[in-house]
Amino acid sequence: MSILSPPPLKPGDTIRVVHAAGATDIAALDRGIAAISAAGYVVRHDPSLGVRDGYLAGTDRERAADLLGAIEEQPGAIIFARGGYGSMRILDLLPADALRRKPTWLVGYSDITALHSWAHRQGVATIHGPMVAGFSRYTDSSVSDMFALLADPRPPSFSGLRTIVAGQAQGPLIGGNLSLVCALLGSSYLPTLAGSVLLLEEVGEPAYRIDRMLTQLLISPHTRGIAGLVFGDFTRCGDAAAVDALIAERCAGRGVPAIGGLKVGHGESTESLILGARVQLDASAGLPASLVWQAAVPPMSAPSKHSGAAPVFLRGRTSAVDLALEATRDGTCTGLQLDVQLRGETTHRVAVGETGHTDDAVVAPVTHNTRFDLASVTKAISTAVLAHVAIDEALVTLDDVVPATLSMSGATLGDLLRHASGLPAWLRIYDDARASEDPRTTARARFAALEADSAQRGACVYSDPGYIVLGWWLELLFERPLDRLFEERIAAPLGRATLAFRPPMPLEDSAVASGEGATFAATEYSPYHGRTIQGFVHDEHTQVLGGACGHAGLFGCAADVSAVANSLLGFGPQVLSPSAVARMWDRTQRVPEGSYTLGWDTPSIVPSMAGSLMSVEHTVGHLGFTGTSLWIDRSRDVSVTLLTNRVHPTRDNARIRSLRPAIHDAVMQELGYG
Repeated sequence: MSILSPPPLKPGDTIRVVHAAGATDIAALDRGIAAISAAGYVVRHDPSLGVRDGYLAGTDRERAADLLGAIEEQPGAIIFARGGYGSMRILDLLPADALRRKPTWLVGYSDITALHSWAHRQGVATIHGPMVAGFSRYTDSSVSDMFALLADPRPPSFSGLRTIVAGQAQGPLIGGNLSLVCALLGSSYLPTLAGSVLLLEEVGEPAYRIDRMLTQLLISPHTRGIAGLVFGDFTRCGDAAAVDALIAERCAGRGVPAIGGLKVGHGESTESLILGARVQLDASAGLPASLVWQAAVPPMSAPSKHSGAAPVFLRGRTSAVDLALEATRDGTCTGLQLDVQLRGETTHRVAVGETGHTDDAVVAPVTHNTRFDLASVTKAISTAVLAHVAIDEALVTLDDVVPATLSMSGATLGDLLRHASGLPAWLRIYDDARASEDPRTTARARFAALEADSAQRGACVYSDPGYIVLGWWLELLFERPLDRLFEERIAAPLGRATLAFRPPMPLEDSAVASGEGATFAATEYSPYHGRTIQGFVHDEHTQVLGGACGHAGLFGCAADVSAVANSLLGFGPQVLSPSAVARMWDRTQRVPEGSYTLGWDTPSIVPSMAGSLMSVEHTVGHLGFTGTSLWIDRSRDVSVTLLTNRVHPTRDNARIRSLRPAIHDAVMQELGYG
């Protein structure tokens, strides 16, 4: 992703002071605020934050709200009150595109490295510079140079630096505090390091911890392909010569040029740098080194949300986060969550966009807790799993025939699971049901009366009616309503209370009307309801059948779906025995020319919606009509959950077909399988 800069400051612009990390010395903060006013800017900050009995300036939600509120105001700049600790704790509370939508300079360093990284994943440049509560301890030139850089973002170059490893390198300058960069390794918040020049500084760490962190960083796959290293101050880290020798020893023999001596960090004099700008590093053995800025960072212009331009994922290799951001801007969807698990650990967790954009929808930032209508992903993670639980508990076998009271199809359990029952793919029954006095009873009778097409029996015909019948069969076997059965056997053991069926609420009781709409992504405009659907199920047959069906009805966030995937892969609580999982995913159970195992889909076309980099022979998954999907590469213990509301405000939107394979390929490349 190219890095762009927010606009420069003008006299009289507002600067917001934000508490994102540690508790603050209020007297020092007041002195810093006075200095901002003296420089000709209007200062705003929340005086209720900063002082706490503990080590944080406020609760996680208070500090996240302080930052997001400041971004929404779009001031000239946001200068953080101080570092300390706490910035990482709020990352999961921040939408992944908030700064890209409202570009604003972020200024800080130390613990604020976490927020620099969050900004760089959005393609927004930031400033590594002094923080407000520390203004009085920095030299006057450090503070004035920072204001000058905000007013004219053309960063200076530096010469007379120390060569650590000779060579030349160029690339975007990113990084910051060594402890924070190491702490972000393996998370979805660290920007791509390949091709970058990495800046590192530290304070108050003994030599052995610096040794350990540098070693961890340099042997990590995340630093593979790094262009160069720049070391700032290592303040109060013991004997300076010994630390310099340690850094030189750790960097030697790695083929990466490195320089030191940059006055950046926790000293009294600190240079302000634009992180994200491209630099040229020049280092020769025995000669002073230099760090030269190649060009000013291009200014940002606010992107058009629905520009109609070709999606960036059709124009070449792009990161998963870039693809997610672009999808919410080009009309693919208004909101998106991406959750990737590798051997039971999170590698990507992205939440971008908004819950909707129509006048009758509740519009709020998509967070990691926003719930999406999972549509047919319900078939895989609920109905199929529960069917195999029933087999394990000897309640039914694959060869048993569905009771005639539930369906006249004569289909076996195995044929219903693999979509080979002979039942039709889809029938529009809900219109007649809605016109009747008892829609649920009418719809149920119509589905139960469907007979199998003998010519299609044994062939793979993806069938919603088949899974509707299968859901009723499970209710009969377990003597439980499907929604309660799912809660007891799957959601509760995994601790996922937000993964649940939703009733088809009347308009006056809908989530939007009750004020809960911000927690749900909107789907399609419904002529029948006269409004956009938000907080109740999109599928019309699920609506008339009570909200909990075998083919659709589940709501959840991406982390909820990932929890099911991890469980099936053997990580965390187990909702299904290993032998049952093997049976459910057994590819030999597919009918000829069919793609469905006993409950899950497999990649069947090229390019598959799972992309081209997942193992063709070991991948299973499922798509949802609303724009949701889950794909699992069993050979690598990788699961990718992608949730969107691509049907908002209309189902006549096929852009998701390009996004799905592109984002899966980007994820696999970033995991090292490209």
